[in-house]
Amino acid sequence: MATKALFNEGKFTSTTIDEQYNDAFWSKMSVKEAAKKKYFTQMGDRFMQPKHFGDEIEKERELPIAHPLNRLDSGVDAATADLVKQVYYATNASGTLVSTHEARDYDPATTDCYDAAVAAAGAGGKVENGAGSLYNGDADYAVVTGTFPSLGEEGGNVNEVNSKSITVKGNVAEFGYHTKFTQRSLDMDTRPRLLARKTKQLADQKGDTFEQQIQADLVSAGEANKVFCGTTATSFKTCDQGAELTYADLRNMEQQLKKDRVPRDTKIITGSTKVDTKTISKAYYVFVGQELYPTLQDMENAKGDLVWDPIEKYKDAAGSNTADGEIGRIGSFRFIEVENMLQYMGKGAADTGSGATDVTGWNAAKIPFGDTDAGSIGFDVFPLLFVGSDSFGTVGFEGDSSKIKTVMPRADANIDQFGKNGSLSIAWYYGSLIYRPERIKLLLATAKIA
Repeated sequence: MATKALFNEGKFTSTTIDEQYNDAFWSKMSVKEAAKKKYFTQMGDRFMQPKHFGDEIEKERELPIAHPLNRLDSGVDAATADLVKQVYYATNASGTLVSTHEARDYDPATTDCYDAAVAAAGAGGKVENGAGSLYNGDADYAVVTGTFPSLGEEGGNVNEVNSKSITVKGNVAEFGYHTKFTQRSLDMDTRPRLLARKTKQLADQKGDTFEQQIQADLVSAGEANKVFCGTTATSFKTCDQGAELTYADLRNMEQQLKKDRVPRDTKIITGSTKVDTKTISKAYYVFVGQELYPTLQDMENAKGDLVWDPIEKYKDAAGSNTADGEIGRIGSFRFIEVENMLQYMGKGAADTGSGATDVTGWNAAKIPFGDTDAGSIGFDVFPLLFVGSDSFGTVGFEGDSSKIKTVMPRADANIDQFGKNGSLSIAWYYGSLIYRPERIKLLLATAKIA
């Protein structure tokens, strides 16, 4: 008895049914990945580099008289100029300021402040003798009240102060992508609007790359002001379970932000990068990766109370008082969750495989090649990026609108004799200008998987 044939039997023809030319129905709607949000673009100012003025943009930053960076380096009477503590600036052979030495931090009976600065400068370096800044930028009661001399009967050159400005610079460079297609693909492909699809993909990738460029520059700037979470971590190699983010870490960072006069009224660019800027509710904004979300949700204060408020508790109906990607808040901090946030994979403490430093249940990865522990497992270290308002800007080029250029297939005597190849390309100018680096900070933490 013959076995009844099933339709198609997994083939293009059946033994008992007429040949099938189309064995599947193709939906005209393809599945598209969701466009990535623009997390960092919304935070920065936008500067335009005019044509015919080189590839560098400069910005002047004026410092208040009492700012720690405003040195009183001349014109002060040595006999009465004890209003500020003596300060020495140690610069290495390459001209980089490596350390600042204040006389009040040294016991003159055991260590000379100047000698310590010379040792820090090293061979080929130099030491600059500065009177420091007014009060040394200090709020110490003894400094403010005990060392500010009054004017004598004859006055004299006493209490002279400086006003100072510094210049910050940003370079503009050009970047781009291109992709190829053939005349055959246009003629034979059954998908409609093939070039339009490729064009959109190229434009989306440009936006994603622009975001990554800003993020990389901000994290790099924040590394100069990095703080490790917990009480035991002092470097990447000491980051283990003890470097988990806590409420105390956030409170300490808040105090530092206030000390550095970082404002909480944050400006967000909501539309074009050139117009439509609004100020949202006062807060410090923090960029985090999704790996830190469980830690934020479970965080408790010293009393054992949960401190996490999800965004749905405080946003208005239109969402106009929140930033793109915002997920919640803790105290005066509001958190923006970033897809594929930069992280230091495997850069933390190495896993011993057992005991107190076993990484089971924690985010970890293989330690990168070149490290002394390469190949073994190390804790992943995640940055919490704090970006204060009016701290950085992105730099574009005058007239640059990032248009996609399309080159249709065309015969060329030397390269493409049959005229079969075409291309799509996009280019843009980018640079960053970090003009208030003290407002950009990093907290570095390890994180549980769940």
